[in-house]
Amino acid sequence: MKPPPAVRPPPVAVAPPRDCADGARRLPGAALRGGIGAIWLALAGAIAVAPGCAGTDAAVKRAEATDGPTAASRAEQPRRDDAALRADWQLYLANAEEWPAARERWLAGPPAERRILLDNLLIELLKDDAADRGSGTSFRSARARRELSWFGNEAVAPLVEGLRTLGSRDRVDSVTLDRIATALADLRAVGELARLAASAAGEGSGTLDVRARLAAVRALAAIELPEAETALIDRLLVDPDWQVRGAAAECLKPRAADPAIRRVMIAALGDADGYIRAQAVRALVVGAGTEVAAIPLDTLARCLATDPAAAVRAAAAESLGLYAFEPSVEALLLRSLADPDLAVVGAAAHALFNNRTRDVQLALVDALDRVNQIAVREPRAAGLVSELLRLLAANVGATPERINPAGWRRLIEARWQER
Repeated sequence: MKPPPAVRPPPVAVAPPRDCADGARRLPGAALRGGIGAIWLALAGAIAVAPGCAGTDAAVKRAEATDGPTAASRAEQPRRDDAALRADWQLYLANAEEWPAARERWLAGPPAERRILLDNLLIELLKDDAADRGSGTSFRSARARRELSWFGNEAVAPLVEGLRTLGSRDRVDSVTLDRIATALADLRAVGELARLAASAAGEGSGTLDVRARLAAVRALAAIELPEAETALIDRLLVDPDWQVRGAAAECLKPRAADPAIRRVMIAALGDADGYIRAQAVRALVVGAGTEVAAIPLDTLARCLATDPAAAVRAAAAESLGLYAFEPSVEALLLRSLADPDLAVVGAAAHALFNNRTRDVQLALVDALDRVNQIAVREPRAAGLVSELLRLLAANVGATPERINPAGWRRLIEARWQER
């Protein structure tokens, strides 16, 4: 069955129409880097470009000035006329059955024709029909990304330039950057993505906006190659920006069952930023699976007891809920119910929810008593009071006549005496 047709964009960027004659409205014929950068800026709305004028002259001059992978004999072929190119492009837009054959004609043509097709696919990559299709995914963008794979390494340099160029524009959102980075991931451009991710001030690769670096990190996570994993580990351990380190930790977390990644996460527990330490804690527990022995309980106990960041202590309490029936884990969580931070108390209470023991129930009452006193001074604690009451009622299986700490204690003691 044929996939649904894409929404029709402006005509193919072949020979410039007459309204492109004005140099102010026409992309300059330049070397590869400059020409592609101008196209990306035009897509971002930085300069005005007339419809059908997406850098054709620049594409031709780049093709003539660049050796590329095209054979010398192919370079001598004359370019087909605009009508023929436009007809082939209409086959692409209509997702016609004849398009694969048209693609072969285009790719077998001279460099100028290949650059025209490549430039138009780069434009399509940033087109968005998600609103028209009623979903969060752009069919047009995804299809262009698949088509770019036919160019192989030839498409890598323009995509890298696009990420660098648009990454410096304030009004370009992360979705746009992710589309370019994902196209690089499809081409397995690990080295380029690793260099983009590492392009922070002082690292020798040229400074790059953090949004573009984050897109490169996310794209590396989609590549199942050891080199990509190594690049993510490097970002987690040495990157100067906490956002990049945090993104790398998020990307590595699903792989935490690997002993090598677990060692990296243990090292990340020494990170100066609490967010990264919290991600490392979650990764260590997720990576352990059902093996309680694989959890570094001593390490997590230190996190619960001594970490200065409440986010880390809460992450440890929340993550250990999977193993709360283990006596040593239950003891850790019971102690964390007395934590000075309310988020940690709430995480520990939820982690102990299914432990229907006398010690747990009385510890929850003690936490309720303390939080209720705090709520008198801090209204934000009222929500946790309500949550603790709900957890107690579900855990005990009954509600006392007087809903206060003393009433809960009498009810709990009475029920356990009956047993």
